[in-house]
Amino acid sequence: MPRNGAGGSTLTPADTIKLEEKPFIQAPKPRGSGITVPIEQIAPCPRNLRGDDLWPDPEERDRMVASLKRKGLIQALVVVDVAEYVAHYPEDEEAFSPDHRYVVVAGHCRLDAAPDAGLTDLRVDVQNEHASDVDSIFLDENLNRQALTCFQEGEGYRRLRVNKGWSDKEIAEHYGFSKSKSRVTKRIAILPLVEVTAARESILSSERGSLTPDKAYTIISVVKDPQLVMPTYELMTARNLDAREAGRLLQLSTIEAEKTATPIPHPATSAESAPPASENKDEQTLTPGGEQQPGQGDGTDGGETTGSDRTDSADSGTDDEQGAKNESGGHDETSSKTGNPPKQQESRLTDMEKQQIAADARREQACKLLVQEYREPLVDGHVVRTAATTLAMVGSQTVRLAHKWLSEIESSSAQGYSSPTSYRDHVLAGQDGALMLQVAYAVALADDELRAQDRRRKPDFRVIRHWRYLIEAAKYEPSSWEQQYLR
Repeated sequence: MPRNGAGGSTLTPADTIKLEEKPFIQAPKPRGSGITVPIEQIAPCPRNLRGDDLWPDPEERDRMVASLKRKGLIQALVVVDVAEYVAHYPEDEEAFSPDHRYVVVAGHCRLDAAPDAGLTDLRVDVQNEHASDVDSIFLDENLNRQALTCFQEGEGYRRLRVNKGWSDKEIAEHYGFSKSKSRVTKRIAILPLVEVTAARESILSSERGSLTPDKAYTIISVVKDPQLVMPTYELMTARNLDAREAGRLLQLSTIEAEKTATPIPHPATSAESAPPASENKDEQTLTPGGEQQPGQGDGTDGGETTGSDRTDSADSGTDDEQGAKNESGGHDETSSKTGNPPKQQESRLTDMEKQQIAADARREQACKLLVQEYREPLVDGHVVRTAATTLAMVGSQTVRLAHKWLSEIESSSAQGYSSPTSYRDHVLAGQDGALMLQVAYAVALADDELRAQDRRRKPDFRVIRHWRYLIEAAKYEPSSWEQQYLR
């Protein structure tokens, strides 16, 4: 075959090869001078992600008003016809009055500031071809200016996921952060917290120590119930726990409270039907969620630990530093008017989830007992070397759980180290082979236990083997949920 130059072929394709590309939605740009219409004919878009939060800084609005007074409207608003918009979003039809002819796609801030600048007519550029893509356009317009809160951003992603069927990866690639697909997933996952005032205000606050979107995602992935996110975060902060430990402790206290809670009599109910009051006022306390639980004397808080240097789980990324309505659990106004007692806030956990959480706590106690009863083994150089390699490669979450068990053993050397990784490094650098084997044993149990607590997958052979070992070595009694896999 004849060649042209150094290895090049002289053959060329007859036609230009065109690669098939996925349509890329871009924010509309003004195409001309447009037309001038009365401001009464222009309506803001009901799907605008920023809603009434157009001006995070009031001074920005003052500057916009001053600019419109001096120079008028330099750039036309991009709009679509109301009829075209309603054809795509019929649920928004009631948002428009008979006077409205156009819906803003780009230019909400200018529309809002125009009346205060004395403008009665505005120039608009009608681009009806963008009527079906307003959700994507709002994200394009505002992400570049970082004008959206994490909740507004998450709502935009949710709409694209639901209305256009885009995956989280496709959304991330479209908006230029393809290496951070988790950003989309996390923003959507924390959307239920919009209805939880304390959590929402903490996330939107810029104060040091407030709840971040990453931490909120980690916590809600553990506790599931949006109402438990802030109590869990406060427990993490106060007791230096990670999200898994704090969430488990709070869920266990909630489950115990449900078992022992006494219905609160409503003033309208008769005194005869009311349950007898407890003689000991200190017998019951309130959980952070407002439910009753037994007092400290019954030992239900035995799972709490302190003194460990905790961090969030690996699900928390560094790229994101910054639903359905939730039950408030408060007084039901409708019930009070009809004389019926208010409904007590119920846990969002299913019976199966409650059973799994209780089983997790009992397995951890069994593991801790095995670590505590560990006897000094026959130290073999080859075994010690294998144990050292295992300790060096294991994950930080596994090390934290193993350190927790070890630090609760009397006279354990782990008590002198607040950082789990520092203790692991101390053991690896030492010459005590028996200690290294004990720590490696605790780490092996912790690794299997964390795998058993992972709800994202069904129990595999490794989990079932772990359960059987605890049954044999620690006399662990499996729950009915575990028994179906042990048959």
